[in-house]
Amino acid sequence: MRSKFATFIAGISHKRIARIGGVLGLFIYGIDARHRRIVRRNLKFVYSEWPPERVKKISKRIFQNLGITFLEICQMVYFSSDDILDKVKIS
Repeated sequence: MRSKFATFIAGISHKRIARIGGVLGLFIYGIDARHRRIVRRNLKFVYSEWPPERVKKISKRIFQNLGITFLEICQMVYFSSDDILDKVKIS
């Protein structure tokens, strides 16, 4: 039997996980100057034609995606087999 905490975490909607993860990612973007510089440098290297505004926008989005992925992984720890089967679609 799962604990109430595990049931709560597993039951959080993907929309809410995405919203909270996006905010978490922007927070990390704001405080992690070292990795922010690395991401920007890599984007400038690969997409040298991009203007600085686009590099900044995509850099923020990368951090947002990282925050979302982190929370999704944390949530998956509490998924039951049925939770996983409900969320996975094979076509």
